[in-house]
Amino acid sequence: MVHGSFVLSRAVVLVSVNLVPTVGNMPVTSAHRRLLLALVSTFAITLVLACGNSPNGPTPGPAGSPASAPGAATGTLTGTQATVNWASCLNGSNESACHVGSVRASSVASSPIVLDGPSDLHAVVGDEGFVFLLWEPPRLLTPGDRVIRYVIEWDTSPGTFSHSFRFPASDGTRVYETDTIVRPGTYYIRMRAESLETDASDPSNAITVVVPARCPAPILSPRSISAADTCPVPPPPSCAGPPGNLIARQSVGTIDIAWAPPVSGTPTSYVIQAGSAPGRSDLANFPTGNTALQFTATNVAAGTYYVRVYSQSSCGMSGPSNEVRVLVVSVSGDVQVQASWDTAADVDLHVVEPNGTEIYYGNRSSATGGQLDVDSNAACSGADTRIENIRWARAPAGTYTVRVDYWSSCNAAQTNYLVTVKNGPATQTFSGSFTGGGDRGAAGGGRLITTFVHAASAVAAPLLELFKAPELFTPSAQKLKVSGGR
Repeated sequence: MVHGSFVLSRAVVLVSVNLVPTVGNMPVTSAHRRLLLALVSTFAITLVLACGNSPNGPTPGPAGSPASAPGAATGTLTGTQATVNWASCLNGSNESACHVGSVRASSVASSPIVLDGPSDLHAVVGDEGFVFLLWEPPRLLTPGDRVIRYVIEWDTSPGTFSHSFRFPASDGTRVYETDTIVRPGTYYIRMRAESLETDASDPSNAITVVVPARCPAPILSPRSISAADTCPVPPPPSCAGPPGNLIARQSVGTIDIAWAPPVSGTPTSYVIQAGSAPGRSDLANFPTGNTALQFTATNVAAGTYYVRVYSQSSCGMSGPSNEVRVLVVSVSGDVQVQASWDTAADVDLHVVEPNGTEIYYGNRSSATGGQLDVDSNAACSGADTRIENIRWARAPAGTYTVRVDYWSSCNAAQTNYLVTVKNGPATQTFSGSFTGGGDRGAAGGGRLITTFVHAASAVAAPLLELFKAPELFTPSAQKLKVSGGR
């Protein structure tokens, strides 16, 4: 009489059929293999049913006990918790059986341990999405010791095995079959064995298993995937490249940045980083949460910021965009005019006082206390600050004229600028752009931005206004020579 200890696994049938190269002198094609597999599988199911067992093989005992028969195992874990199959864990189940924690080696140094882990681990993936694992059982050191469980360790990232799943087995178990479909993806897998005298063996060889997308019309029985006969594999996710052409504009307490989308991939969001030095992110590091190609930060403290942007996609974060240096100037003074721009061009700010004195790079201060802080990018050299300020601690009453001059493009195709005018408590902003090579303008040069009237200041004159303000920078001799400034 045949008992339930004889089980014909679909995986073993599958491997056997695929190893048959010919029948007689006739080569076996994939069509022949499918026919053979269907016939043999039908025979196997009939035989198993006649023996009193289910088609899926023996039912394993509770966790911690060996399976009822050697050979194939479905890997279903039973016990005080609900029945769980490893495929459910791969498909995202949160049941506790899918989170058994890390696997330890033997914790008792004096006890015999499994000498080796399972060996020759390999996998067969069927069209229907079932996965078969096949291996050679470990060699045991102690007579009477036997394997009671196997542990599957896996992850979806190479080089890591952060998930594990135990299933009861016996010494002869060497095939595992998922009895539910595994969702498509790439899995990195290895195995360990647990015996009566050990916690866990060494790991087996590691393998990569690709479960492809379902074939349009799968056959009834799974078969191995080969180069000549395979289901279509889903394309890898669209990894977004780094954003490009990052530019920045700043006004008093505000930074506006904009960038171009990556040339490859589709971002789901962007990440903005800012640091106190090139490459650093100690001042800001946050996702925008959307795919907009610009961002505005307000109430920014005065200082220098090095800013870059990254693409975020299903692959993670891309490399950085180009980095821009942004100088934010604090609000100070009774009247303050500021110009900022987005390229390394030489742009000059000119402001004419009510008495006709023009403050610019060639005349950096006035008797009334007006002062230009820096001639940025003078003659396409020097500090690339891209911002200039003219301010008065206590401004004279009257009409002021603001102009911005494009002294040199410094090879920029286009330069966008932003002008901020603080007149007492009121603030206005003006924007525009320059093209061309520049005009090397001096006094009287530049594009008219605005005129405004400042009423007499109610601020008491500080003691320092009795003296001429000190020079804040040394002008470019080359630029003064070319422009005729003093």
